[in-house]
Amino acid sequence: MRKVANLATGLMLASLFFWCTLTIFNMATGTLIIKVEPFDPDLEKWESYEERTIQFFLANDVTEDKKKVAVLLSSMGPKGYGLLKSLTTPTKPSTLTFPDICKRLQP
Repeated sequence: MRKVANLATGLMLASLFFWCTLTIFNMATGTLIIKVEPFDPDLEKWESYEERTIQFFLANDVTEDKKKVAVLLSSMGPKGYGLLKSLTTPTKPSTLTFPDICKRLQP
């Protein structure tokens, strides 16, 4: 019986982990937020990614600049973040404003 309970607990935790990697729960509104896809400069122009990110902010009531920067930096992926970092060195991207980041990534 204990093995069955441990297996069930393990499956629940694995399922919860999988769910958490695909979605983010907005505690303020009680809604599920779809994760922003990573920015890949080989697949998409910055202008398109910026527009989609702004729509994500609007849909999820992200209004503070610090939160916009945090969401952007944590979701843009290694290629996009590496590109941004190379454009801002020695300044850390996290110290910039959202509009400043967008300007630096414009072609």
